[in-house]
Amino acid sequence: MSGCNQKTPLKPFEVVRAEAEAMSLEELQKTAWTLVAEIYDGKQKLDQLEAELNQLSPAERSTKKAKALDEHAGRVRGDVNARAQRYFIYADRIRALGGIPPKFNDIIRHRTRRDSSA
Repeated sequence: MSGCNQKTPLKPFEVVRAEAEAMSLEELQKTAWTLVAEIYDGKQKLDQLEAELNQLSPAERSTKKAKALDEHAGRVRGDVNARAQRYFIYADRIRALGGIPPKFNDIIRHRTRRDSSA
C-alpha cells in the first residue's frame, strides 16, 4: 500500500486467475489494494514523464534525451496496463464473492489522510 519502488512481480494471467480462485476475500482485497496503489504510482510517474516530454522544445524532441524519456514512458505505460489487467481479474473475483474492490479514490483518500496526519 505504500508508495515504495518495490513492485509486485507480474505473473502470467493463468497463474493470477488460479490464485484468485483460491484466495479468500481478505487476500483478494489486499492484493487488489496493492495493485491499485502500484497502478496509481505508475500513473503519477507517467504523468511526470509526459510533462517532461511536453516541455522539450521542438529541437530537443529529436535528441537522445527525448528518445530515452519516450522509451521510459512506454515501459511505465506498459507496466501500468499489465497491472490494470491483473487488477481486473482480482476485482471480478472480489465482486463474485460479494465484496467491493478498492478503487483509485480509495488510494487517494488513504494517502491524503496519511500525509495530513504526518
